[in-house]
Amino acid sequence: MIPTNSAGQTASGSQKSQAQSSQPDNQPLSQSPLAQLDSQKIYSQKVQQALTLNGAELGICPAFANIRPQFNIHSFAALPSTNTKLWELLAAGAPSGTVVIARQQSAGKGQRGRTWQSDAGGAYLSLALEPDWPVDHSAQLTCLSAWGIATALNNLGINVKIKWPNDILFEGKKLGGILTETKLAQSIQKAPEGSCDDIPKPMIKQAVIGVGINWHNPVPETGITLVNILEGDKSPQLGKNKINCLEKLIALVLRGILQGVVFQQQVGSQVFMKAYQKLLTQVGQTVSLDSSGKLSLALPTVAISGNALEAPRQVGKKSDASRWANRSGEVIGVSEEGYLQVALHQAKPGSGVNQDCKQAPAKVLKTSVDNILLLKPSEIHIR
Repeated sequence: MIPTNSAGQTASGSQKSQAQSSQPDNQPLSQSPLAQLDSQKIYSQKVQQALTLNGAELGICPAFANIRPQFNIHSFAALPSTNTKLWELLAAGAPSGTVVIARQQSAGKGQRGRTWQSDAGGAYLSLALEPDWPVDHSAQLTCLSAWGIATALNNLGINVKIKWPNDILFEGKKLGGILTETKLAQSIQKAPEGSCDDIPKPMIKQAVIGVGINWHNPVPETGITLVNILEGDKSPQLGKNKINCLEKLIALVLRGILQGVVFQQQVGSQVFMKAYQKLLTQVGQTVSLDSSGKLSLALPTVAISGNALEAPRQVGKKSDASRWANRSGEVIGVSEEGYLQVALHQAKPGSGVNQDCKQAPAKVLKTSVDNILLLKPSEIHIR
């Protein structure tokens, strides 16, 4: 997925604050074209230098600390979207491992078409991968990125959690988010014995992982910056010593994503998703569905939404939505594909919209395929 040169290892609303003067996000963006080019070249070199740090300096687990990724970095003062720019570079022949960094974005992308606030002072970047994965496992690309970054931060004493599937939270406030976009291609599978025709199957051939992390930029009341965390009363001294500039944070993000990729490759999807699940905020929370079975699920402390599936082999039946009308349930974990699992409560015959999420928890049915909803995150496949 990303070339490395590790021995024996490869990986197929707050007020605006003034950034520290030693950081590149404090540089003026209104420079001459030549000055901007020189400035961004120097910035790319600083990021490359940060990437050479010992893995422990960036919160990378010892098992992955010696992996040395080969990233091809393109730095820009400002872009509409790092994801969009990276797709343009890929169309022109850029390889896996290409990275686009912007000091600010005017049209940063969030989940479900939302705009990611991307003022100067944050870490905004996109990384190209070539996963060659089944499309059913596309959600895992976001999960492994979130796990890898969150694990690196936790290893530095910055105790973050993941809100499925893509948000990184610190004490309930959003520190960062991830948006994954993919391109599919048909892969021919060998026909079963007795059949003459090979079977075409869509596979993810290219992926762009877009990441935004709040460093020292303006954020809404629901957000928090890493600088605020490191300067707070509960400041983790280790994190303050290690992540002291934006370039190191970007290096942590890139090495963190690679950490997630390699870990998933080593242990497989099932074990990886168990590790990811341990960082989730939603496990044990109650959710509810409306009278039409429409999935806009409201949690007492955090909102999630997605597409409802009965089970992977039953996707697409028109009767699905009505089966889940006026029901509530409890988040019990994440499936091997990366879908959120909701165990339904006992149905109340003749009742209106179930209000269990506002009352004492209802009895959860015995776990089986028939009473578990799978929430599939929004997927963006680029043509």
